[in-house]
Amino acid sequence: MTPDLSPERIIERLANPTPDRRPLMQEIRQYAPVGDVIAALQMRPKQALTRQILCDILGYRPDTKSIPVLVQSLNDRAARVRRSAADALGKLALANIRDVRVGPALLARYLRDRRPDGSPQTMLAALGAVKYAPALPTILSGLESENAGTRKVAAWALMKLAETDASEPLKSALAHETDTAVAAMIQQAIGKLKRI
Repeated sequence: MTPDLSPERIIERLANPTPDRRPLMQEIRQYAPVGDVIAALQMRPKQALTRQILCDILGYRPDTKSIPVLVQSLNDRAARVRRSAADALGKLALANIRDVRVGPALLARYLRDRRPDGSPQTMLAALGAVKYAPALPTILSGLESENAGTRKVAAWALMKLAETDASEPLKSALAHETDTAVAAMIQQAIGKLKRI
């Protein structure tokens, strides 16, 4: 028997504390129609965790109908929801679900939320995944972060963005990089750009 996963019921079930919400998330991903998950998020549940989980679920359900509510969620008052919305939009882009509103919205949110260490990295990654070329200077600036994680994400984003203008800055960053994991990602990005 299929569980009752109306928008109201989805919110109600997610609002109940459990030690592990992954089984419920999986159930919603598997059985709830995308439209009902979207409707649940549009109802603006009180708990930020519920809104975050709904964004996460939509990221695993490639459907163009979810883009507007995810773009709207980039302006949620809770940073965790904004990050999940950005992650979901990046996942949709990697599944070739694209929309012209996504890149500008992600860049604007990143510029508002950016901290000196380059965070939030999720927004940076999503900018590359959606292939938003006007974000190239912003993503390139991530290569100069003091935070190794941010530099690695910036290299990944540049690889996904696939703009050949990033080749020289990546080579320059590689020459100075001391973190082996970051250097490996930069090399991977350079290799991909060579094949373009």
